[in-house]
Amino acid sequence: MRGRTAVPPICQTHTMRTTSLTHAHHPTPPRWQFWILLALLAGIGLFWSLTLRQGHVWGGDFSLYIRHALNLLQGIPYGESGYILNPADPVVSPQAYPPVFPLLLLPALALFGFNLTALKMVVVVCFVLFLAVYAALLRRDLPFSHLCAVILVLGLNPFFWDFKDDVRSDIPFLLFTYIALVQIYHLAPEKRQGRQAILPAVTTGLVMYLAYGTRTLGIVLPACLLLLDLLQWRKITLFTLLAGIVFGLGVGGQSLFFPGNGYWQQYVFDPTTNALNVAGYLISLSTLWENGYSNALLLIVSIVTLSLAVTAVWTRLRARLTILELYLLAYVLVLAVWPVSQGIRFLIPVLPLYLFYVFAGVGQLAARLPGKWGGGLFWGVTAVIFLSSAARYTTLPFDAIPTGIGRAESVALFEYVRAETAETDVLIFRKPRVLALYTGRSSAIFHPEQSGEAEQWAFWREIAATHLIVANWDEAHWQQFIAEHQALLEPVYANADFRVYRLARWPEE
Repeated sequence: MRGRTAVPPICQTHTMRTTSLTHAHHPTPPRWQFWILLALLAGIGLFWSLTLRQGHVWGGDFSLYIRHALNLLQGIPYGESGYILNPADPVVSPQAYPPVFPLLLLPALALFGFNLTALKMVVVVCFVLFLAVYAALLRRDLPFSHLCAVILVLGLNPFFWDFKDDVRSDIPFLLFTYIALVQIYHLAPEKRQGRQAILPAVTTGLVMYLAYGTRTLGIVLPACLLLLDLLQWRKITLFTLLAGIVFGLGVGGQSLFFPGNGYWQQYVFDPTTNALNVAGYLISLSTLWENGYSNALLLIVSIVTLSLAVTAVWTRLRARLTILELYLLAYVLVLAVWPVSQGIRFLIPVLPLYLFYVFAGVGQLAARLPGKWGGGLFWGVTAVIFLSSAARYTTLPFDAIPTGIGRAESVALFEYVRAETAETDVLIFRKPRVLALYTGRSSAIFHPEQSGEAEQWAFWREIAATHLIVANWDEAHWQQFIAEHQALLEPVYANADFRVYRLARWPEE
């Protein structure tokens, strides 16, 4: 069969040779390989499930997703969350999030009610399904033993394990994104045109929408598909056209039925901030290799792995551009120009590709070594990563999350607000979305430090604010504001972590 020339298997320890992997005939893998992969996935899923922790970090994203899901379940308008967007600080959150993740939470809410463990299990299931998709993506590029090793390295990575206790959309987004990448990466050329293109185009367009409907950054996928067509075929194929139409219908339907995803309000062009963010993202990659004990070893592993990944990407780009490299470059470009950084969390969609390229670089280096030295290099690198992860686990807590919404002081704050404030009251708090979910009261965040005091008071008048809440961990400027305006505030509640003030009167005009 004819097909494009692809990069050689990345972990061959013998002399590298050019083969057509992506569209060439591949024999059906032995059944025992399927059962081994299934056992690995089940083991990872069991480990994640049995180590779920009680409680939840303060965060904020999780509360808005849960509120949306509860609204869908209870027949309440989707965007009615009690969260009031502060235009002076829009980076906290848009007024509403895309609907796909709340829809995924619906069955757990319907069956178990507002149970955080059940909601976290949605994230666990999505991650295990993602690992299966990830294995399908790499099955033609890795020997089976190496594929298993990469699945274990990713599935048991302490960073991802720790992330499982956060009910956020990142892992579901990972799942839908990689389903789309699999469909595009393994698509045979003959299925880009004619009747054979219809079914794969429809399914790819649907999955691309599901990624977009989970996180707006899913818009990168159809853009990459279009660019891939123009670079490889010098035209837009029927597959891409149909997939784009299906994606567009999904986006249009979401805009009609679930409006309010105002991420555009967060964008501010600032070259200095963008440059600092890029540097921060590169540094944050080291989080994958943390061992909890030795910073020197962490630095060495980080430099070596980054060098291997860059080498592999460059080699594959020279051989032939694929959707994997295009998506990696496009996604990183979007992050580079986006003004808000959340470190390694924003890199989650490309971390599996990064890991793939790390081992691709190992394979390319191993292929130049004689005899069994190449295989020894691969397993040596794998062992270092596993040992680093094992060491890191010894420093991580496996019991209940000590801070956040489950802390006794937090629970007491919620109880006070529910019992002692009116449903029409509006509270100013550092975590407005969490407060709105757990108390049923409307809430907004205070202005950032650089804002003027008059502007802040004007916003509070506009939303009819009634109470201010200050936490011991709040920013210094908010603590100072509270201290300087005691004459206007009436203290009504306090515990070890929080103080609540009622706005007794407004400042004189």
